[in-house]
Amino acid sequence: MDKYLKDAEFLAKIEPYIKRPEFQRLKNSQHHNDSVYSHTLRVAYKAWRVGKHFSQHPDELLRAALFHDLYFHDWREKEFIICHGWVHPVIALKNARELFGPITEREANAISSHMWPFNFTNPPRFREALIVTFSDRSVATGEVVVMFFNWIKRLVTGQKRDLKKED
Repeated sequence: MDKYLKDAEFLAKIEPYIKRPEFQRLKNSQHHNDSVYSHTLRVAYKAWRVGKHFSQHPDELLRAALFHDLYFHDWREKEFIICHGWVHPVIALKNARELFGPITEREANAISSHMWPFNFTNPPRFREALIVTFSDRSVATGEVVVMFFNWIKRLVTGQKRDLKKED
């Protein structure tokens, strides 16, 4: 079970955002072996916890972490598969501005630079951007490791992949 589900303070802070239908749509977009919604909440929780110690702008950090993957396309589609790492931060920032109102410069940098150093043309300029970037990397790495071990388990046991259980 994800730790953030038990953290009342965190849940209270994110509630106004995650209740919105636009944010709920992230449940339908895939991220590795999970939804973008679940991935985003894990990243936001990790960033928020780190930010309690290292950020002077915790609200901006939390918003940036919540909006860092605010895209609704399937990244495996032909038009996105090659450029997803470059394009989705730009799409996420555009969606954040359109759906959640004014975005500060600090939030914009954290959203648009979260794929650094892969997207080396847009480095983090604020501490909050670094926190979002490394929180995203940490969470995504954990998700890929789980995906890999599930694949090994299926390979060894001969089980078929059950997509309904993975949602």
